[in-house]
Amino acid sequence: MKKYVRIVAALVLLVGCWLVPGRAQAQIQLNLTGNYLAPVESGSSFSDGLWGGGATGRYFLNQNLAVGLNARYSTRRESASASGGGVTATATANFNILQVTAQGEYFFGEAAYPLRPYAGLEAGIYRSAYKIDLTTNAGVGGTDSDNVTNFGVAPKAGVQYALTPALGVNFDAGLHLVFGEGGTSKFLLLGLGVYYNLGSN
Repeated sequence: MKKYVRIVAALVLLVGCWLVPGRAQAQIQLNLTGNYLAPVESGSSFSDGLWGGGATGRYFLNQNLAVGLNARYSTRRESASASGGGVTATATANFNILQVTAQGEYFFGEAAYPLRPYAGLEAGIYRSAYKIDLTTNAGVGGTDSDNVTNFGVAPKAGVQYALTPALGVNFDAGLHLVFGEGGTSKFLLLGLGVYYNLGSN
């Protein structure tokens, strides 16, 4: 876990130092989004995704270049029941994924434009967890749970539309590649939300 934190911190520092010459135009932006995280591997379905939300903090080093941090949480709950021989069993499963990533982004056009597309790259830690509860009408049951933390990267693209100099809407999409011991998991993340520029009039 500490190894992943050091990697993310190093990425933020590296990108920040690279872009320092533009710091005179620095601006902070906060972004809140609703997200849908869908697996895109062979055999998976888009409907198997997880709903969630997140927050992004951006630091614009000039009008086109920004670095930032993301925190997102996605979850899914499923349940199923079966009966036989007078016994009814119900299984409830909860899945969740916590993402904490650093990012660098390039915004096209000038800051005064209301519509601004952008592209970027994220890297950070992905903590996946599940919990399964089994209950029966015979009073027998149990719980199983586990979690794992992996490193991942995600190329991304999005667009912002300014409603006022301080407030606007944001849409983005990213392909998240999570590297685990059993291979690489792939997810498509879609996000829609609002942003606020601190210090804008």
